Amino acid sequence: MKRVMKGLALAIAVVVIVYPVLFSWARLRGPTEAQAKALALMQQDLRPKQGRNAFPALWLARYDVPADRLDAVYAQDRQRFAEWLAAHPDGGDISEFASAADAQYPKLPALEDADRAITCRRVNDDDCLVKVRQHQDALRALLAREQVRLKRDQAIVDYDYEWNDLTPSVNAIPAYGQTQTIWPTAIALTFVDGHQAEALDQVCAYAQAMRRMHAHSNTLIGTLLAAARLRGASRLFVQMLSELPPDAPLPDSCTTAFAAVGQDDADWQASMQWELRFVEASYRLAEGGRSHWWDALLFSATGTRRMTEAYYAWLGSDVMRTQVLDDRLFTVQQLPRQASLLDWISNPAGSSSVSESSQAYVSYLNGQQDTIAALRMTATILWLRQTRGAGRPLAARLAQRPAWMQFATDRGLRVSADGRSLHLGEHSKGSSKSTEWPLPAEL
Repeated sequence: MKRVMKGLALAIAVVVIVYPVLFSWARLRGPTEAQAKALALMQQDLRPKQGRNAFPALWLARYDVPADRLDAVYAQDRQRFAEWLAAHPDGGDISEFASAADAQYPKLPALEDADRAITCRRVNDDDCLVKVRQHQDALRALLAREQVRLKRDQAIVDYDYEWNDLTPSVNAIPAYGQTQTIWPTAIALTFVDGHQAEALDQVCAYAQAMRRMHAHSNTLIGTLLAAARLRGASRLFVQMLSELPPDAPLPDSCTTAFAAVGQDDADWQASMQWELRFVEASYRLAEGGRSHWWDALLFSATGTRRMTEAYYAWLGSDVMRTQVLDDRLFTVQQLPRQASLLDWISNPAGSSSVSESSQAYVSYLNGQQDTIAALRMTATILWLRQTRGAGRPLAARLAQRPAWMQFATDRGLRVSADGRSLHLGEHSKGSSKSTEWPLPAEL
């Protein structure tokens, strides 16, 4: 019994002595070489040096601001927002922020639920043309009322990138949702009204603009929403093609919109920089809002930032882009380990926080692959139209399409039994759940 008690006492003594040493060393140690490289990567200036920024128009989407005043009003808001955020270190309530537009321009009325129900959704709307045909009169009336929103969204073709240079905060996100279903609905109505050539040119211009915004956005939410709209544009274009003869001429804009995918289509580096600054701001809030003395033992903002920097650098790395373009499904196990044993000893709350984000980012990455898959599928259907006179059956031609149009085998690409559509699994939904892509007749 004495031996047991001595052993227990020795163990307790070791813990009492060793744990504080390990804790102190882990807290005071500098970043690893990998973490230092990640920090340097995340501090690069990636903002495009030329072109027009769409963000002011998105930030002011709730107001009827003339196009030639958007940049000036946004410049005022940018200064106001920094001052307002500095005065609200707890993050504040965005409803209390006074935009410079408030005193100068009217607010656009919010879309009613009934209006949103009859417009085309942003992504994977299998019923867009059907929905428009069912509600033509109501949609004409809606679009007549929403000319400001429609013209604002159509103007995105004149922009080159979307760059949010507000101080990163949960309040620095525009009200995206009110505008994003109007333009595709207008395009679908143009097609249904019999102006097919005009509608095709518009939907390809829409896809081209969304592809540009998707490749050149510096926020995760901006990238994800542009991706959703790009998939929606691809679906709408394919639905239109399926109702036209396979030899119907297509505008040049469609060739550009659905050209071969490349590194830009899978680039998250700028998005991860803004995301890192956003979460770092939340870490500072957490550190400043401690309620008990032991909170300092559980959470280290510095240690948490080091882990997060390395993780986000990987999410914007060439390794990640290669896997996205290779169409290899992401799993939690494939993501880099974020917290070491020393991190868990010295910063358990921070280690838990960064580890919990893994599943969300796996979903985002697999959704990124689905966006590229939509581009590849659309390009495949265009290629099948071009090769329809080659004297080979559809399935044989499908197998011989260019290499960049290929998918991972787990997506289970197949031709439907009646030969009128292609079916493809989506990584973000589980590859066993396939999406139908209609084909033009006589392919």
